[in-house]
Amino acid sequence: MIFFSSIVVFAFIPRIYRSYEKITRLNAELTSLKEKKDILNENIKEYERDIKNLDNEFYREKLVREKLKMVKPGEEIYKVLIK
Repeated sequence: MIFFSSIVVFAFIPRIYRSYEKITRLNAELTSLKEKKDILNENIKEYERDIKNLDNEFYREKLVREKLKMVKPGEEIYKVLIK
């Protein structure tokens, strides 16, 4: 009886160990995915802020000037060099 019990126990040890390894790996993956989710949620908040700001005429003009390097007719752009 003891022999049979020990065989059953030793037969399940590798299965239990593989399950433990899988749980550990899945927990690490879950942590990584939660971090990515947090980063993406921050990006969403930033994009929502930008969308709200597009209603503001001053903000739109600032974006056009900075990102597209556009100027109004008759304006000149000067670059200030700081040493």
